[in-house]
Amino acid sequence: MLQGNDKGYLRLALGVGVLVVLAAGMLFGVWGYTSAQVKNEAGLTIVDSKEALIAVDIPPSLSITQGFSDSCGTITNNKSEIVEITVVGTGEFDVDDLYLSPGDSTDLKIAIPGAEEPGLHNYRGTVTAEWDGGQAEINFDVEVYVEAIEGEGP
Repeated sequence: MLQGNDKGYLRLALGVGVLVVLAAGMLFGVWGYTSAQVKNEAGLTIVDSKEALIAVDIPPSLSITQGFSDSCGTITNNKSEIVEITVVGTGEFDVDDLYLSPGDSTDLKIAIPGAEEPGLHNYRGTVTAEWDGGQAEINFDVEVYVEAIEGEGP
Protein backbone atom coordinates (compact mmCIF):
# COMPACT_ATOMS: atom_id res chain seq x y z
CA MET A 1 0.00 0.00 0.00
CA LEU A 2 1.23 3.50 -0.87
CA GLN A 3 1.86 5.98 1.88
CA GLY A 4 1.00 9.72 1.67
CA ASN A 5 4.39 10.80 0.28
CA ASP A 6 4.44 7.87 -2.16
CA LYS A 7 1.10 9.00 -3.63
CA GLY A 8 2.49 12.51 -4.18
CA TYR A 9 5.57 11.14 -5.95
CA LEU A 10 3.41 8.88 -8.07
CA ARG A 11 1.18 11.80 -9.13
CA LEU A 12 4.26 13.87 -9.88
CA ALA A 13 5.82 11.05 -11.91
CA LEU A 14 2.58 10.52 -13.87
CA GLY A 15 2.26 14.27 -14.53
CA VAL A 16 5.86 14.53 -15.74
CA GLY A 17 5.36 11.40 -17.88
CA VAL A 18 2.28 12.87 -19.52
CA LEU A 19 4.16 16.13 -20.21
CA VAL A 20 7.10 14.23 -21.73
CA VAL A 21 4.77 12.26 -24.02
CA LEU A 22 2.96 15.45 -25.12
CA ALA A 23 6.24 17.31 -25.69
CA ALA A 24 7.64 14.39 -27.70
CA GLY A 25 4.50 14.26 -29.83
CA MET A 26 4.69 17.98 -30.56
CA LEU A 27 8.40 17.73 -31.34
CA PHE A 28 7.86 14.91 -33.83
CA GLY A 29 4.90 16.78 -35.33
CA VAL A 30 7.03 19.88 -35.89
CA TRP A 31 9.88 17.75 -37.19
CA GLY A 32 7.52 16.04 -39.62
CA TYR A 33 6.21 19.39 -40.83
CA THR A 34 9.64 20.94 -41.34
CA SER A 35 10.96 17.92 -43.18
CA ALA A 36 8.23 17.85 -45.85
CA GLN A 37 9.40 17.30 -49.41
CA VAL A 38 7.97 18.70 -52.61
CA LYS A 39 7.37 15.92 -55.10
CA ASN A 40 6.29 18.11 -58.05
CA GLU A 41 9.08 20.60 -58.45
CA ALA A 42 8.82 23.49 -60.92
CA GLY A 43 11.59 25.42 -62.59
CA LEU A 44 11.54 29.04 -63.68
CA THR A 45 13.59 30.19 -66.63
CA ILE A 46 13.84 33.77 -67.85
CA VAL A 47 13.94 33.77 -71.65
CA ASP A 48 13.69 36.26 -74.48
CA SER A 49 10.02 37.00 -75.24
CA LYS A 50 10.34 35.33 -78.66
CA GLU A 51 11.23 32.04 -76.93
CA ALA A 52 8.46 32.12 -74.29
CA LEU A 53 5.65 29.57 -74.47
CA ILE A 54 3.28 32.44 -75.26
CA ALA A 55 5.28 35.34 -76.72
CA VAL A 56 3.91 38.89 -76.74
CA ASP A 57 6.15 41.15 -78.82
CA ILE A 58 5.36 44.88 -78.51
CA PRO A 59 7.37 47.54 -80.42
CA PRO A 60 8.85 50.36 -78.30
CA SER A 61 6.45 52.97 -79.72
CA LEU A 62 4.14 53.60 -82.64
CA SER A 63 1.88 56.25 -84.18
CA ILE A 64 -1.82 55.82 -84.93
CA THR A 65 -4.29 58.42 -86.20
CA GLN A 66 -7.43 59.21 -84.17
CA GLY A 67 -10.34 56.96 -85.11
CA PHE A 68 -8.16 54.25 -86.67
CA SER A 69 -6.96 50.79 -85.68
CA ASP A 70 -3.52 49.33 -86.26
CA SER A 71 -1.24 46.51 -85.17
CA CYS A 72 0.53 47.22 -81.90
CA GLY A 73 2.30 43.87 -81.53
CA THR A 74 2.35 40.15 -82.19
CA ILE A 75 1.25 37.17 -80.09
CA THR A 76 2.97 33.84 -80.86
CA ASN A 77 2.07 30.35 -79.62
CA ASN A 78 5.32 28.46 -78.96
CA LYS A 79 3.50 25.66 -77.13
CA SER A 80 2.85 22.25 -78.67
CA GLU A 81 -0.94 22.62 -78.44
CA ILE A 82 -3.69 24.99 -79.56
CA VAL A 83 -4.32 28.00 -77.32
CA GLU A 84 -7.29 30.37 -77.07
CA ILE A 85 -6.32 34.05 -76.87
CA THR A 86 -8.24 36.89 -75.19
CA VAL A 87 -7.03 40.44 -74.61
CA VAL A 88 -8.34 43.07 -72.19
CA GLY A 89 -6.95 46.41 -71.12
CA THR A 90 -7.22 50.18 -70.96
CA GLY A 91 -7.11 50.35 -74.76
CA GLU A 92 -9.54 48.87 -77.27
CA PHE A 93 -7.46 45.75 -78.00
CA ASP A 94 -8.34 42.96 -80.43
CA VAL A 95 -6.67 40.00 -82.18
CA ASP A 96 -7.11 38.60 -85.70
CA ASP A 97 -7.22 34.97 -84.53
CA LEU A 98 -8.76 33.77 -81.26
CA TYR A 99 -7.21 30.28 -81.59
CA LEU A 100 -3.53 29.77 -82.34
CA SER A 101 -2.07 26.44 -83.45
CA PRO A 102 1.49 25.56 -82.38
CA GLY A 103 3.95 27.99 -83.97
CA ASP A 104 1.24 30.38 -85.24
CA SER A 105 1.13 34.13 -84.59
CA THR A 106 -1.59 36.76 -84.67
CA ASP A 107 -1.52 40.54 -84.77
CA LEU A 108 -2.45 42.38 -81.59
CA LYS A 109 -4.43 45.44 -82.62
CA ILE A 110 -5.48 48.61 -80.84
CA ALA A 111 -8.25 50.97 -81.94
CA ILE A 112 -7.82 54.66 -81.12
CA PRO A 113 -11.16 56.43 -80.54
CA GLY A 114 -11.75 59.54 -82.64
CA ALA A 115 -12.19 61.55 -79.43
CA GLU A 116 -8.74 60.56 -78.05
CA GLU A 117 -6.57 63.65 -77.56
CA PRO A 118 -3.53 63.85 -79.84
CA GLY A 119 -0.21 63.19 -78.14
CA LEU A 120 1.63 60.39 -76.36
CA HIS A 121 -0.53 57.82 -74.54
CA ASN A 122 0.27 54.64 -72.63
CA TYR A 123 -2.15 51.73 -72.73
CA ARG A 124 -1.99 48.62 -70.54
CA GLY A 125 -3.33 45.23 -71.45
CA THR A 126 -3.35 41.57 -70.51
CA VAL A 127 -3.16 38.67 -72.94
CA THR A 128 -4.72 35.49 -71.57
CA ALA A 129 -3.82 32.24 -73.30
CA GLU A 130 -5.83 29.15 -72.31
CA TRP A 131 -5.15 25.55 -73.26
CA ASP A 132 -6.26 22.14 -72.08
CA GLY A 133 -5.07 22.03 -68.48
CA GLY A 134 -3.71 25.52 -68.03
CA GLN A 135 -3.53 29.20 -68.80
CA ALA A 136 -1.07 32.07 -68.79
CA GLU A 137 -1.57 35.81 -68.35
CA ILE A 138 0.95 38.21 -69.87
CA ASN A 139 0.75 41.91 -68.99
CA PHE A 140 2.01 44.45 -71.51
CA ASP A 141 2.28 48.20 -72.07
CA VAL A 142 1.90 49.97 -75.43
CA GLU A 143 3.15 53.50 -76.03
CA VAL A 144 1.18 55.16 -78.83
CA TYR A 145 1.58 58.62 -80.28
CA VAL A 146 -1.98 59.55 -81.26
CA GLU A 147 -1.96 61.73 -84.36
CA ALA A 148 -4.74 64.20 -85.07
CA ILE A 149 -7.01 63.51 -88.01
CA GLU A 150 -5.68 65.53 -90.95
CA GLY A 151 -7.16 69.00 -90.95
CA GLU A 152 -8.20 68.80 -87.28
CA GLY A 153 -6.51 69.35 -83.94
CA PRO A 154 -3.75 71.79 -83.01
